[in-house]
Amino acid sequence: MGHYQSNIDSLVTIKKYQGKEYYAVNQEYGANYFASHNIGTPQPYEEIFEVNKSPQTYRIFCLGESTMYGYPFPLNISAPRFLKKRLSVQFPEINFEVLNLAIPAISSSVVLDLLKQVLKYEPDLIIVYSGHDEFYGTYGVASTEYVGYNKKLVDIYLQLRKLKLVALLRDGVLKTEVFLMGQKEQTRKTTFLEGMVDDRYIVYGSAKYERAKDVFRSNLYEMVECAAQHNVPICISTLVSNLKDQYPFISLFSPSITEDQRLRWEAYYMKGSEFEKSGDDIQALQMFENAIKIDSMRADLWYHIGKCYLKRNEIERAQTTFLKARDLDVLRFRATSEFNDIIRSIGAEKHALIADIERSFISKSQNGLLGNELFTEHLHPNVTGYALMGKVYCQAMAEHSLIKPFGLWAWENDPSDDDFLKTVPFSNVDVESGNIRVMILTSSWPFRQKSLDSYFTPKTPLEEVALSYCKKEISWDEAHYKMARYYQQSKEYDLAKKEYEVVARELSLFYHPLMQMGDMDVLLGHFTQAEKEYKDAIELNSNQFVFLRLGNLYLQERKTDDAILYLTKAIDIDNNALVKLSLDARVMSELSLGGAYIAKGEYSLALNAFRRVSSLDPGNKIALVMIKKLETIH
Repeated sequence: MGHYQSNIDSLVTIKKYQGKEYYAVNQEYGANYFASHNIGTPQPYEEIFEVNKSPQTYRIFCLGESTMYGYPFPLNISAPRFLKKRLSVQFPEINFEVLNLAIPAISSSVVLDLLKQVLKYEPDLIIVYSGHDEFYGTYGVASTEYVGYNKKLVDIYLQLRKLKLVALLRDGVLKTEVFLMGQKEQTRKTTFLEGMVDDRYIVYGSAKYERAKDVFRSNLYEMVECAAQHNVPICISTLVSNLKDQYPFISLFSPSITEDQRLRWEAYYMKGSEFEKSGDDIQALQMFENAIKIDSMRADLWYHIGKCYLKRNEIERAQTTFLKARDLDVLRFRATSEFNDIIRSIGAEKHALIADIERSFISKSQNGLLGNELFTEHLHPNVTGYALMGKVYCQAMAEHSLIKPFGLWAWENDPSDDDFLKTVPFSNVDVESGNIRVMILTSSWPFRQKSLDSYFTPKTPLEEVALSYCKKEISWDEAHYKMARYYQQSKEYDLAKKEYEVVARELSLFYHPLMQMGDMDVLLGHFTQAEKEYKDAIELNSNQFVFLRLGNLYLQERKTDDAILYLTKAIDIDNNALVKLSLDARVMSELSLGGAYIAKGEYSLALNAFRRVSSLDPGNKIALVMIKKLETIH
């Protein structure tokens, strides 16, 4: 009992890097919020931040669901990472810890629980993006993880769930339930998304719909209150989703409609659809208007009307009808306009920061209509969209002078959106993995019924690596390393360096990717840049592998004294290291050191180096020749 689920107890663990203590977000922590019988458990990222927060550190916690998480992309393509990059441009002297603690498929009840916990870790700002998962996210009103209608009951349950006895009892009940009810025969694989949905039909304005709004309002209000009580600024975000290019998932007739009315509605709808296909939007709109008079609750009808208005360039009417189509979609994967109304009203009442993501997305969308220009599918932004989110958060912070103690905002340093994207460390591996995840998502319910086993066949090395990462066969950093090795073999050293750079910027406490960047710059002839990267790597970890490279670099540049210094350090460290240089590398280091000593005219030291080579590799021809020559000198 004492060890039951012990790995999920704490939100953070403590790790040491180069003798310094850091908090690391516990990736198993998401299991606290998801039942054991469900299909997989969403995990937070293992974000790292200082235990002893320095005065020059500005710490931001970003909370929310899959959009804040950055789905379908890896962590380095997410609003928190784009925000961090923009802040670093404005204030390069500040250490910004922008920590992404979002978890996919969680409702605002879980976000509130997480917010209460992160207040313990000295936040300077909390950013919240939540509202899309109030129906099907864990503890949402129509979720398989639902525990009750009363918000207080959910709050109490969240506290009890963390007790081992309660967790053990619940998991036992769930397993018994599965055993007694049996498993339904499956004709295809059930996705996590589908596994979270309990009620697919949530009618606009229904009791369950209103209940979700009430819970969201209460949770958001409490988030703002909790932050204020701890004197921590909080930024709440308006929500965005695809309107123009996302057909409603499920449309329903009004419950009161008669069979005769339904038949007449369908006749008008079919005629309108035929006119729409033929390009006669006037006649199509007339038929659709006739259908509305019979029943105005069908989301698909309003979507077709919106398409007709768009073709006629009646943008304002198109916007209104697309919004109505989304709001009437009874499969509620997209929050309705009323959720943004709640966010804005609470922000105004409590004087909280509001990042108006919706307004900014509208300003960057063609004709102001949210569509595929900024989204990957129904809900999640594309790379441009996530970059825009990061910019909006940055602007909201500036408008409220949140960094004022550190200095003034220097907007003249802010690059254009296109130039900014060129500076952010991500590569085609990250983009392609996002594309593949979208293919996986849209190849199954509720988009279509199709076997998940036949959705994608890779045709290039890039697609092979990205797919392997998506299938969790390799880690994120290994995906970049594999792609870098491919580019190295193709002698595309600049592309290889880009892959290593992506890893180096994300895993900033580790020396290895920096060292690899230096290797690529050596191959490119960029010696000054390589020297900097090697020295940055040594700052993180003073090991023989980097010293050897730096020594050889100085040897190439004919900086003999520096070469001897770093080659000697590499050999000395290796003599006492648990992890040794390979035999070839050790032989090379001694050969290089011998050559450096010859360049300085220190022949006895050179002779010693070549003799060490001979003892390591008795058949080494270079060493044998040099020993013979040097012995004649002495």
